[in-house]
Amino acid sequence: MYVSHMANKNPNGNIAADAEIASRIKAALDQSGTSENALAAAAGISQTTLNRRLKGVGTFNVQEVGRIADALKTNPAELVSA
Repeated sequence: MYVSHMANKNPNGNIAADAEIASRIKAALDQSGTSENALAAAAGISQTTLNRRLKGVGTFNVQEVGRIADALKTNPAELVSA
């Protein structure tokens, strides 16, 4: 699955897929017991950016998904695959 590096303004982007990725990241975050602040720090993403993307403002890029997966000790495919 392609993870757009553009914000949801991308006419070729898939907003439903972006929302699904955010939902999967939220679920993995909840399951891990990690806070958003701790995840943001571990993944090298600002807390503001992480929070916005989890709320559907913007799109996670491939590198961010990889770093988030590493921080949550999961496979990136678990966060992006249906």
